[in-house]
Amino acid sequence: MQLTRAGMATGLLSVPLRYMHTPNELLSLDDLENTARLLAAFCARLKKNQDFTP
Repeated sequence: MQLTRAGMATGLLSVPLRYMHTPNELLSLDDLENTARLLAAFCARLKKNQDFTP
């Protein structure tokens, strides 16, 4: 990413969970499934010529 010089579009989608970075991370499988659905819906709505430059 540093070599592109002009930068690139990025995004972040987090799954809510408890006790991150421990051996006992906990999450709701419903939250995980809905996060995947949200990401899939976003990807499905992208146009072929979508431009994210400001």
